[in-house]
Amino acid sequence: MGSTRKTRRIRSPLAAAALIAITSWHCVVEEHKQLRMELQNSLRAYMLALKSRDGEALKATAFFPGVSDYRQHVTDLYVNYLDDGRKRQTVSLDPQGAVLCRFLGLLDHRYVVERVSPSEDGLEAAMRISVNFSYDRNIEMSVSQGSFEPGTKVFVPGEPLGKVHMIVIGEENPIPRQQLKRIEIDVKFRKTNRPGVWQVRTMTADEEAAEYETSLQDTFS
Repeated sequence: MGSTRKTRRIRSPLAAAALIAITSWHCVVEEHKQLRMELQNSLRAYMLALKSRDGEALKATAFFPGVSDYRQHVTDLYVNYLDDGRKRQTVSLDPQGAVLCRFLGLLDHRYVVERVSPSEDGLEAAMRISVNFSYDRNIEMSVSQGSFEPGTKVFVPGEPLGKVHMIVIGEENPIPRQQLKRIEIDVKFRKTNRPGVWQVRTMTADEEAAEYETSLQDTFS
């Protein structure tokens, strides 16, 4: 009469530890993806609020210290931005990045998330993004699509960041000009009471990481 022998599977402590480590790593990766998506959505909401200058939307998406009327504050920033750009050919950038978004046209550019860094308590987070620019090509496209008519004045970021090249469509513009090609931007967020929603606290460009290119295109028509 034959006999059967049961075999016992012995799990190595090392294998068990490795399985736990892999599971933990997977959870961290998923949390990182979720955080990155939340920060990107919050940044886009902020840029849309800047474009519309909606006071309630601005309060929901950003924090401007000492400011009670957010709509008026952003309006004043943009009026000064246009005035300084036309008269002084240079603009001042605010800590919350309102002028930076307008000056660089960030809402209309794709960016790459370089890294996301949450704080230990999970209440704050930082995101670094990089953006590539091709202003000559973008202006040409806008002209061909009828968005820019002859006489339209377009601000192109120069070197150093804050310098303005004012391009007049249909006219001959000074060349050569050094204009922005690539920039990295640090955005710091604070978690809100609403799930998945973060408030922009600061948004600043890393000028040391800025790259520029020489343009020899003098006319756009």
